[in-house]
Amino acid sequence: MDTQNTSAPPPARSAPAGNPTRSRHHTGGVIHDNTRHTTRFVVIGNHLTQHPELSLLAIGLGCHIQSLPTGTPVDIKSLAARFKEGTKRIADALRELETHGYLRRERVRTPTGRIITRPSRPPHLRRLRPRLPRPRNRNPLPRLPCSHRSPRKPVRKPMVSPPHEAMHRIFQHDPGLFSRVSRFLGVDIPTPVKATALPTDLTETNPVERRVDTLLRFETAEQGPFLLAIEAQGRKHPDKPASWAYYTAYLWSKYRLPTALLVVCQDHATAKWAQQSVSCGPPQMPTLTLRPMVAGPHNMPVITDPEEARADLALASLAAITHAAEPVVDAILKALSTALRDEPKDIASPLIEFTAQGLGKNPAKHLWRNLVAVDLSFYKSYLAEEVREEVRKEVREEVQREVRQEVREEVQREVRQEVREEVQREVRQEVREEVQREVRQEVREEARVKDRAEDILFVLEQRGLDISDDVRSRITDCTDPELLRLWLARALAAPKAEKVFEDA
Repeated sequence: MDTQNTSAPPPARSAPAGNPTRSRHHTGGVIHDNTRHTTRFVVIGNHLTQHPELSLLAIGLGCHIQSLPTGTPVDIKSLAARFKEGTKRIADALRELETHGYLRRERVRTPTGRIITRPSRPPHLRRLRPRLPRPRNRNPLPRLPCSHRSPRKPVRKPMVSPPHEAMHRIFQHDPGLFSRVSRFLGVDIPTPVKATALPTDLTETNPVERRVDTLLRFETAEQGPFLLAIEAQGRKHPDKPASWAYYTAYLWSKYRLPTALLVVCQDHATAKWAQQSVSCGPPQMPTLTLRPMVAGPHNMPVITDPEEARADLALASLAAITHAAEPVVDAILKALSTALRDEPKDIASPLIEFTAQGLGKNPAKHLWRNLVAVDLSFYKSYLAEEVREEVRKEVREEVQREVRQEVREEVQREVRQEVREEVQREVRQEVREEVQREVRQEVREEARVKDRAEDILFVLEQRGLDISDDVRSRITDCTDPELLRLWLARALAAPKAEKVFEDA
């Protein structure tokens, strides 16, 4: 990356011992009251304390870690027990320090066979960076007047995001992945017999720092050695083609080896832009033409079969990363989690980390976290512990609601039983009396209906009318007192027994 590496101005010097009260003239800002320490101090460079992208919490945590003796535990739980920021904020700060190279995590195996993550500082941060002497210019150019000076534009250093790191670091984890990816790029690359990760620092002079994301050296039996520079590109940037051309030309000049460039993208627009050929000269004199290979959602395979994912886990992880914003990513993640379920921890560990970082802020990250927490419950890592902490909190709230509802229902059942036993004795008599009144009323209504039916039959018999079985059954089966009353009135004058039911 093209970033300006400027040195921060040194702090104000303390007053001489012979004149401690000399006057100081300050125009504003911070005033340093310096005291020279001879014991119990640590030297920390301004590259950390004045880092333009690290958060205040990450800078403070980095200073705290550098002040600790060797062997002091600095895991999330130990730091959370020491400070009040909480595990989530401390985990984010540690991730910032790791992203910017101020912290390194090494996976080691304990004597019991358990794999743990041990943080450490990279070697280049264990001492101050040397200050190089400024070259003398014997014939300095005259300074322009202030009105003619061009204002210096601040150089904005691009943010390094987790997807950016995952898209190129997966090739560092598995250098042979490139030979398997090349067939999807339409390029015939011989199978390498050896792959070596090279330093990514392409800095030529002190003020400007240039770094390629990942640099690999491949040895092939057919075509000999060649270099592969891998760049992760999250969006279009007009300055990147010039930087890529510089990388390839510089690497070719430095190592004297054929140099190829692979750009990894996560969206179709950026991939289409990165595929364009760029020349540094006029159209009639191109001089140097850049034609990078591009891996992205347009050509990376969609691996939804667990068996296919198990055959090449790194390729399946790269497929999930490059398709992170596509609808098919859910099926890819499910296949990958199924394939990783039976893999050893040392194989599953980095691939889970790469996939989680590569998904970034896309919605698929929630699905992957759930799959890691459920399908890969055996897995113990920095990411898994963070995921389990979040899932544990959600599950705890859910279980609390369920238990609260169960306890509420249980208490209600107990109270209901107590009330039932207590009220049963008191209410039994009242209910009995009420039921007796209802039954008495029903019996009385039944008797009244029966009497009225017998009255109708008696009237018809007294008048000498012939009563058939159908008429008798219909009268005795009727339970409506009002209807029987109507039939009784008609029975007094009906010429036939059947006429009693007319207009009924």
